[in-house]
Amino acid sequence: MYIGTFYNPNGNVTTLEELHVSLLKISDKINSHKIILTGDFDIPNIDWNNNTATSAPHGPPTKLLELMAEHGLRQIVRKPTRRQGNTQNIFDLVFTNNESIIQNLKIVPGTSDHEMIFFDINLNSRRKKIPKRTFYIRKKANVDQMKK
Repeated sequence: MYIGTFYNPNGNVTTLEELHVSLLKISDKINSHKIILTGDFDIPNIDWNNNTATSAPHGPPTKLLELMAEHGLRQIVRKPTRRQGNTQNIFDLVFTNNESIIQNLKIVPGTSDHEMIFFDINLNSRRKKIPKRTFYIRKKANVDQMKK
């Protein structure tokens, strides 16, 4: 499993390109490992219900949507995480390539102008099976058979 966090203070394309470079470094593992990427992306103008940009076609919203589609990641936060006056935006995001590992996602009041996102990660760990070992008890050994 890979868990990452991302901070984009100005919502710009340059920082998203750096994220793309980071994701390329693990791109061979994205299909075989569970990925969770969270953070403050600070990019408004995305309709997360339809995964569409509601602003300029070459701006940060479109770049983020293209980047996540390229890497097979889906965003699962649907409620606003930043409220400022009458404006509400989903700036704090959670992306994953396996939605079944994210459970009980909740948006709760934060200590800043952003809300906090809490969720459980459903992990089914693989246990290595310990092979059965054979123990010989010397007292019970058939000495005559061993000599033959």
